[in-house]
Amino acid sequence: MFTSEAGKQIGDRILSHAPDIRNSLAAAFETSIVGVGSEVTFFRNLLSRIKTNLETLHLPDVSFTCRLVETHQKPRVAVTHPRIFSCELADLLIVIKYRIGPEIVEKASQLYQVKLCKWNSEECTIDQNQLELLSDWPPFEFGRLAQGGVRQYRIRPKTLEFGSYMLMLRSPLPRHYVKCQSHFCNFQSYGVSPHALAVRRLGPSSVNISTFPFALSSSDAFFNHLALERGEHNSLNPEINDLVAALYRHLGLDPDPPGEFDGFLGKPLEDEPGFAILEIAVNGGEQSGGSGVRKMEKEVPPRKDSGVKSDRKK
Repeated sequence: MFTSEAGKQIGDRILSHAPDIRNSLAAAFETSIVGVGSEVTFFRNLLSRIKTNLETLHLPDVSFTCRLVETHQKPRVAVTHPRIFSCELADLLIVIKYRIGPEIVEKASQLYQVKLCKWNSEECTIDQNQLELLSDWPPFEFGRLAQGGVRQYRIRPKTLEFGSYMLMLRSPLPRHYVKCQSHFCNFQSYGVSPHALAVRRLGPSSVNISTFPFALSSSDAFFNHLALERGEHNSLNPEINDLVAALYRHLGLDPDPPGEFDGFLGKPLEDEPGFAILEIAVNGGEQSGGSGVRKMEKEVPPRKDSGVKSDRKK
């Protein structure tokens, strides 16, 4: 889905360079997970290598610039209805921006929970509180309002994938891929990225990553992010746009009021990744220059027919 003709044109360029971009992402996943048994090491390796591989990819009519920031304290949310519990929000926020010079013409985001399977297994254990959050999105509290009260969010994603998992083999050997047991899939991948409802349907307390009939490989899912074929379009969902803005403040990408997130941060754990934002700017046309995203960026309002799916030709 696109909200502008300029965004559709950039998306078409991404598809036209699909083999090069897919290979770049697959290489990032492979070098990050082969022989790696630690979730923290995989997480940090992957994000750094995706950033490096995309920024050094030389394509004639499109380029990538990335910002990556991580905190050791994951954001924790408090759910009050239909039952009371607290849990981590996620491990990773992916934000894709399509830019023409300093202007943002498209913006989409998605949350991931990252898990490695048990040793010598294709089985991943799933936390039930977090699964409920990412599947149902009950009302939850995160952060504080300027006047001191808690901030409540009522997230209603328009896409199933806004709350997703990245489920990877632990310390696989080179080319020892997930053994796909379904005739619908042919992964040649070290992991899959199903949405939370698919995890609940197959699990819920644990899932065998070889038995998802329709889940994309993790590197293919990342390509779909870049093509805006996966993720929540922020300008079409103000609730999610507000949450993404709060997470930017939480990690210091945007300024936050003092004490905004007091009481909403989890305790850092050495054997688990923290929380990270990977922002990928896809630059089309006039380039904005520099390695970061300019403060002068402004978002272009969506066109009136933005609720209609793009008619981009395959």
